[in-house]
Amino acid sequence: MQSAGRSWDEVEIARVFRSTVRSSDVPLAESAFAMAALVRLAMVDAGFDGGRVDLDMIGQLARLDELAAAVEVPTSFGVARALFESGRFRGDAVDYYDPRNSFLDVVLDRGVGLPITLSVLMIEVAARVGVDVRGIGLPGHFVVGELDGLARIPARFFDPFHGGAALDATGCRELVSRLAGGPIVIPSEAWYPSSNVAIVERMLNNQKAYWMARTRTGDLNASSVLGAVMWARSCLPSIGDREKGEWLRAIAPLN
Repeated sequence: MQSAGRSWDEVEIARVFRSTVRSSDVPLAESAFAMAALVRLAMVDAGFDGGRVDLDMIGQLARLDELAAAVEVPTSFGVARALFESGRFRGDAVDYYDPRNSFLDVVLDRGVGLPITLSVLMIEVAARVGVDVRGIGLPGHFVVGELDGLARIPARFFDPFHGGAALDATGCRELVSRLAGGPIVIPSEAWYPSSNVAIVERMLNNQKAYWMARTRTGDLNASSVLGAVMWARSCLPSIGDREKGEWLRAIAPLN
């Protein structure tokens, strides 16, 4: 029997998520929406407020289309202005670790999110107006970068969490150092765009950290959600079966 907070079952959502992240060309928005449905369903089943879970992929993608249609100037600056400078979306500085900040559909509802979720939003809206921006996984922070011609590393970056501010490489270094409370050296590989599957993995890493912290306090309900997150991570080609052993170690103190 389905509860009031769900209209899809676990098997169906799990199938959608697995097929999406294991496709030859991983679609970013579809993967983010499927991940959100998977974790939110686990939250509902564990007694947490996960909201109504309904993986209406066509409807969710249409919401991104509507945002793109509202972009007045089809440039990276125009997208950043429409989404972030306008105040429509912003970083959640009040409750940064709220798990809802990782769910793209909920971010569309609430207008607040984590750096990586807001970056996914900008990437997807920009693509719809013909602008090529990519996710850049800096140490401790996620931004987007605009590729210029044949360059493999972006020369211009945007920080969706902080109002879509435009940055150069120096600005990125100053940003991550300020957030870390001390000088940070950004490794050379961090400047290259992240693949879509790597972005999904990083989003799941955030969820894993949150629910693992709650599990360590002895919260058995949280351990159930953590299991769903770790199962999702095991679907990623870069992780695979090694997540199963870690899951068993994580729940051992609760046995």
